[in-house]
Amino acid sequence: MPWVLWALLRNPRTALLYSAGLITAAITVFVIANVTTDGNWMLNLISANTNPFTLEQYTGLLRQFVRLHWPLLLLSSLYVLYELYATRLSLFSIWFIISFASTVASGTWGAGDSYFATTIAASCLLAGNFVAKSLREGWQLPWLPKQPAKVVISISSLALLCIYSLTVIKLPTSGPIFGPIAQALDVSPAPGHRYPLYDAAGWTVGYAVTGHFPSPQDYENGWYIVDRIKNADKPAMTEDPSFMIQAGQVVITNATQLNNLYKNHLYDPSNLIKMIEDHAFSLIVLRARFYPEPVLKAIGDHYHVDEVVPLNGFDYSLWVPNEAK
Repeated sequence: MPWVLWALLRNPRTALLYSAGLITAAITVFVIANVTTDGNWMLNLISANTNPFTLEQYTGLLRQFVRLHWPLLLLSSLYVLYELYATRLSLFSIWFIISFASTVASGTWGAGDSYFATTIAASCLLAGNFVAKSLREGWQLPWLPKQPAKVVISISSLALLCIYSLTVIKLPTSGPIFGPIAQALDVSPAPGHRYPLYDAAGWTVGYAVTGHFPSPQDYENGWYIVDRIKNADKPAMTEDPSFMIQAGQVVITNATQLNNLYKNHLYDPSNLIKMIEDHAFSLIVLRARFYPEPVLKAIGDHYHVDEVVPLNGFDYSLWVPNEAK
């Protein structure tokens, strides 16, 4: 999309010509994929991801993004304004504008801070261009005194980058390497934080906390769940597929996908509920309970919690058939 708008501003005829070719190719690939999968391409890639929008989630992620990356955003915005005033918008500037506008999609259920990654990449390029132009004294502004401007703008832009490096600190606080570093810097996880990880970002709805190191107990508990699946006399159903993969078994169900389809009236869970009622699974492993509500109810009616295994800061509940009581 950014390059199409950029090309449209530069050469409308060429942009329309190449856009027509690109659209034709995309439609062709889509039709082939949808036909060869009996419509499952459209169903699982597009229809299943039509989720409700939550304004509070988007505004929370946006505040977090601006608070963390404001030095880059300031330099990028100034560079865009410079191009708009003195030269012409580059492909990078248009990419930055469009990517920033598209972050509104982070407010949909299942989305998160990763929707801002493209904007961060674009802002890094523009901020780098801003610093480089300052150091090269390349500003095309006749009313701006060259030498004083070079010194002030260069120092200010470099200072902003230094400040930026301090706003995005993310550091594991455990282990033989990062443990002593965290102690020397006097940083620790926020009170109540489930991971041994210091993150300047804090937390908001939709933010994915990654970067911590699993403890030896986490590894042991994870393999314990895998062993429970291997030793079961019937297939297992797990909310997280990694356990099934490690156990060498076929992954049964995709919790969030089924939930999305169910909420969009595109999935009837009757067959899965019947399997649960018939105790077709020896073990069901739940964590976030993202299955459709009728499926969760069926699990609660026909299975009971055998044990709860802590892993990576979460509690994994292992459910067995009621007849096993």
